[in-house]
Amino acid sequence: MKNIKSVLISASMCVSALCFQTSAQANTIVEWAKSATAASMFDASYAASFATGSPDAKGCHGLNGQWATKGKNDVAAITLTYSKPTVPTLINVFQNNIINAVSKIEVSADGTTWSTVYVGDTTKAVAGSCMKTKGYDDVLIAPVSPNFRTSVTKVRVTVDQTTQGRAEIDAVQLIGKTAQTIPTIEGSYSHSPWYLRLPKKTSASLNITWTTSTPNVCSIKSGVLRGLIPGSCRITGTNAGNGSFTPVSYAKTIDFIY
Repeated sequence: MKNIKSVLISASMCVSALCFQTSAQANTIVEWAKSATAASMFDASYAASFATGSPDAKGCHGLNGQWATKGKNDVAAITLTYSKPTVPTLINVFQNNIINAVSKIEVSADGTTWSTVYVGDTTKAVAGSCMKTKGYDDVLIAPVSPNFRTSVTKVRVTVDQTTQGRAEIDAVQLIGKTAQTIPTIEGSYSHSPWYLRLPKKTSASLNITWTTSTPNVCSIKSGVLRGLIPGSCRITGTNAGNGSFTPVSYAKTIDFIY
């Protein structure tokens, strides 16, 4: 996790181009929140529910269509829930009025355990471009480390408004991939000859590459594992993933015994 510099683009570009996805990423999951909750809101016209779905702000600060906190100098968070479990690669926060006031973005699978994927410098909070361009929103683009491999259904965005005042959230877009798995293998075999046909495909129907770190004990050829002598055979199955699915690795020690 590291600090990411805010990048601002027009909301219309992000919506129409799905934030610059290429054709190779056409099957990447792109989600808008289906529900949202927040402990603080200005009034019913600025409830957390206004941050669900795609950007729909009806104007700059002063018109509803976005979430805003009770006090203009509050530090507060909004929690958004999404339909599909997604391994996040990018989170886009559509901001209205003040920008760079997002101090933290966290993700969670269950709403109990949270992982921080973005930390912002809110001392750089300034007025957004809304009044100048009438585009209504600026977008904070927060890439998520490729080392993060957990599927999530929740995003929590914290705003720190102590520097410049009210920061309003219009929508939060979750972009990512589907996690894939490799079928498990039994841990011991007591019959000889030792012979095992290894799984060929991941749960996403992608090819598995198998290797062994104990070639004196076992060998792998054409997807078949053979025990050469009694002992512990260590194998690893991998797939690099693609534009739709995450990389996956599965390691197993198999004991060949008499």
